[in-house]
Amino acid sequence: MAYLFRISCHTLCPPAIMRQYTLLRTNITAFLLCLSSSLLLGQNAEQVEYSLDDCLLFSLDVDNSLQLQQIKISLNALDIKSSSLGMYTPNLSASITENLNFSNSIDPLTFNFVAQNTNATLGSIDVAWDIFNGFQKQNAHKGLLTDRSVFELEEDLLEREIAIITTQSYFAVLASKISLDLVDTALNQSLADIEQYNLLIQAGLQPAASRVEFEVNLTEQELQQTRAKAQLNRSKLSLTQLLQQNDEARFTLDTSGIFSIIRDSSMYLNQWGAEKTRLLGELRLAAENYRYQAVKGLLWPTISLGARVNTNFFSASQQINGFSESDIPITGVTASGETVTSTIPFTEPIYSPRPFGNQLKTNFSQSANLTISFPLWGRYQRFQAIQQQRLAREQTTLANANDLREDENRLALYIQDARGSLETYRQTKRLYDINAKASQVAQTRYEGGLISPYELSLVRNRQQLARVQFYQARLDLASKLHLIRVFYEYSN
Repeated sequence: MAYLFRISCHTLCPPAIMRQYTLLRTNITAFLLCLSSSLLLGQNAEQVEYSLDDCLLFSLDVDNSLQLQQIKISLNALDIKSSSLGMYTPNLSASITENLNFSNSIDPLTFNFVAQNTNATLGSIDVAWDIFNGFQKQNAHKGLLTDRSVFELEEDLLEREIAIITTQSYFAVLASKISLDLVDTALNQSLADIEQYNLLIQAGLQPAASRVEFEVNLTEQELQQTRAKAQLNRSKLSLTQLLQQNDEARFTLDTSGIFSIIRDSSMYLNQWGAEKTRLLGELRLAAENYRYQAVKGLLWPTISLGARVNTNFFSASQQINGFSESDIPITGVTASGETVTSTIPFTEPIYSPRPFGNQLKTNFSQSANLTISFPLWGRYQRFQAIQQQRLAREQTTLANANDLREDENRLALYIQDARGSLETYRQTKRLYDINAKASQVAQTRYEGGLISPYELSLVRNRQQLARVQFYQARLDLASKLHLIRVFYEYSN
């Protein structure tokens, strides 16, 4: 068992604080777990008792849906941080382009093929800041901020639903126990009736054949007892699953203090309202309005201010390294037949590879721009997105009204059931008081020899039945009032 002793939430952590300070609640639970583990080592056979507040505390701490909601809130915080950076910081981008050129060219002087390999590296850094974009980023950021409040209220209402389910399961166990006590009382009365009837049969005052009716009634009550025990086990299993307990056989409930709420029944019967549900609806609608305004910004032109820095690194692997001069002899014959030799000077380029560093040429350029862009193509898709967001806003409005109406109707139903239970409680209390007085009178008459033991047993059985019915009505009223209390405290 994870928890091995009783703790009162009213003493350590009131429900209001428990809802608002999740970290405090988690720390308290961790402390309880450590202390419970130490008690487990020394008192392994001790049975655990849980009060209603204990059940509420533990069920809120072990429920996975609340942990998922916390993850949802954390993701929203990351979205808010990202949106804030995107709204107030410019867009910064860098690009590097590498150009390689492999070519062969013919030297016009020598008519030889010359390989010319070039290498160019282009680097640029762009900075752009949106001066105006139809307030898209601003409205989207406000929508995320509103979503954070929405998620926090959803967590509170989720705690309310968990608390309601836990309260219902808690009182279902107690109601099953009282139903079993009622069946046991009727069964004991039937056994007493059979005993008295056996005495009458032995005395010859009643026929033996009439005993069959008592036996049939006894068998039916034994069947009811079996069903009541099964119902009690199912109720306990349901509650132990909410608390994530492993051994329901060692699981008992502490009912001390749960009936004190009956004294304040008039206060709870006059409660009304679901403030958090109404506020949640308003925040959801506000978030949808911000998203709608953000989508409408798509129709506005975008004005951005930007700057660019370009860097060009250029190198070549084959270039002219110089020139060589040589004389080319030319032999000719004159008209008289004389041989003449002359020279023509010829200049030839010298090609040789040179290191990369010597060939590096770097160019820098800067530019600034003011851009105004207006959407021309795709405006139909923008209008369609705006229409979809408008419909989503209307859907949210209807859903909010429906949620608020459901919560108000549910609270009204709880109050109506509590008023009916209060009337039943008053009637059973009067009946219980009457039977208590009748039992005292019967005891006095029995001591005076005016009635038989059988008649005294009948009066006492009626008193026992009235007491069980009174306890059942009192428990039913307390459960209805606690439902109203939990619903109202977690809704306002």
